[in-house]
Amino acid sequence: MKLPHKIFKLVICLALIIPLAGCFKGEFLIDVHPNGSATVAGSFALNSEAKLLLGMQGVNLEEQLFDLNSDDESTRTSRWVDGEYEWVKIERDFETLEEVNNNCQKVEILDHFSLTRKTGLIQNQFILDAEFDLSTTEGTSIDSLGFSASDMINFRYLARMPGSVRETNGLKDINDPNLLVWTINIDGVTPIYAKSVTWNYLNIGLIVAGFLLLAILAIVLIVLLVLRRKKSLAVASPDLNPSINAVTEEDSSQNT
Repeated sequence: MKLPHKIFKLVICLALIIPLAGCFKGEFLIDVHPNGSATVAGSFALNSEAKLLLGMQGVNLEEQLFDLNSDDESTRTSRWVDGEYEWVKIERDFETLEEVNNNCQKVEILDHFSLTRKTGLIQNQFILDAEFDLSTTEGTSIDSLGFSASDMINFRYLARMPGSVRETNGLKDINDPNLLVWTINIDGVTPIYAKSVTWNYLNIGLIVAGFLLLAILAIVLIVLLVLRRKKSLAVASPDLNPSINAVTEEDSSQNT
């Protein structure tokens, strides 16, 4: 998805044209799944005043957003209204983290991007390491007018990590501890880091099943050994008092 880079160019143009506080909101979400796939989504909103003034400049942000992915059949789009903001959302599913890396590494506003999965015997680690660098983006600062793009643009980066989040420099959502939030510094650098851990249930199941099988085999072997020992003792054991038995038989015959 080439969405973020093109969107930020549009947003910067918007900031130059429309000096309104909070005229633009945006969120970029990467939802990482335990199996190594992911869903990437970009959501963008304009308030009514910004949309009207932008339209007067001959720019239709929604059309531009949808045209960016018009040739991509795997992309889903949606619209909704929240208060005075009209939102547009574009999302796409990726089967592997490699595909996510290949797409995100092409985004110019990302100084670097890496999303990896380290597979272990018991646990798997997911590590997100990225950095937004807008410190050299032309047109974000407008000192002569007394405002900057950060005064008008509220942009957040969100990542939903699978399993349990162990390390992060982002904020955890109160309702969803797996959802991490970073507010992008429009005039500077924003580091992104998170590490989560998931249990490798398949391997754990195989290990537990192996232990159970070994335990069952050990019990069966012990039972067989005990039965075999009892049988051998029963066959090999002689009469304990043969003389007494002989005397008893002799006395019985004399009495007769």
